[in-house]
Amino acid sequence: MNTAPGDAFDEKSMEVGELVVGKKDGVVVEVEWKGYRIGEKVTRRARVKVSATEETMKKAQEEEKEEGEAEEVVEEEEEEEKK
Repeated sequence: MNTAPGDAFDEKSMEVGELVVGKKDGVVVEVEWKGYRIGEKVTRRARVKVSATEETMKKAQEEEKEEGEAEEVVEEEEEEEKK
């Protein structure tokens, strides 16, 4: 596959290695490792650094924080059930 900086992120053929602040969302900034296809089938997705605006980065951090808090509640409930 010919993934290159400037390409639009494609979740079918790429995976995010890192998000970096940029002017636009979803643009490949750097290819960390090359992806491979056999015919139309992706055998290994390319690992890429992808740009995200500051606003998008803040939203992602908030969502991660909320997910982490939700996981803590589930773990506490599971501990209570064991007792």
